[in-house]
Amino acid sequence: MSNKKLQELAELAGLRVVKKPGLGGEALAVGSMQGFLVTAAWTRRGNQAGVFLQVRFKAQTWSGGPQGLRDALADSQGLKEALGKQKVPGSLLKALTQGPDHLSLFWQYSLFSPKASTLLGILRVLTGVAQRFAQPIGGACESCGATSGAQICLADWVPVSICSNCRLRQDAEAQRQEEEYVRADSNAVLGIAFGVGMALALGLAWGGIAYGINRIFAYGAILIGVAIAWAINKGMGKVNLLGRVLTVLLTLGTVFWGDYVFILLSAAKHLDKPLGLELATVVAQKFFEIEFSEGSGFLSLLFGLVGAGYILYGNRPPKFRKHYQPIV
Repeated sequence: MSNKKLQELAELAGLRVVKKPGLGGEALAVGSMQGFLVTAAWTRRGNQAGVFLQVRFKAQTWSGGPQGLRDALADSQGLKEALGKQKVPGSLLKALTQGPDHLSLFWQYSLFSPKASTLLGILRVLTGVAQRFAQPIGGACESCGATSGAQICLADWVPVSICSNCRLRQDAEAQRQEEEYVRADSNAVLGIAFGVGMALALGLAWGGIAYGINRIFAYGAILIGVAIAWAINKGMGKVNLLGRVLTVLLTLGTVFWGDYVFILLSAAKHLDKPLGLELATVVAQKFFEIEFSEGSGFLSLLFGLVGAGYILYGNRPPKFRKHYQPIV
């Protein structure tokens, strides 16, 4: 249904529908309205479905101030007519964002998505506000300002106007940066030291906190994974395979270590015995039996890996090249 509405919106606004590569790739409607580059897409943010609209203008030309967009739309007759309402909803105004080169709206919905005609009206109103307070990009290259040879392209799924010379210069600079990154060294010793130190400290802290509240807080395992990955990457200075493997292993080890501290402290209290080597040895011998007896150990490990995976994804090797897709 959303793809049908997107196609309808594109036909009404004179835009082109482009689909991201890959299975189930998201579709966008992109193009130009009054010299401003526009984007529309039915998408999601987290678990929330919504429609994303954006109008891009020439960078650093906005003259409406930080509240110009909301002030212009708070009592906009055009927006009321597009929405079919007597008053502009406050929730819609809160969903507006303004950047140095764009106006954006993420309009959330629950059951029924907005009509294409409604979105066209909103796009026209946003374009009108951009005309009032900023300069259009038009057919000029955004990088060098050349008025000939520029083409509208999707640059990593953001519409831009750029000429072929600037694209070649950007590719050359990206290649230089990529080669420098490949040649850079990783400090494996410092990365391991940072990771192990963080793991020991976090295990003690987590086990102590769990003992204090008398429960294993599984979500804390996510924080452990995040913190260890951050420490390793900070020490190494460059993401590599060793750092990724070490992050996963130390995350698992820290979760076990924290659970061991919790079980040891709990055993000392329950048995009314002082902490010592004898009790620590007995708990170590029975640790895995206790850890996985009710499935809590598996849950802790799962959450720890989720945390490590999240930070590893965020700290993956940088992307130097932009993918340009011409909009014909």
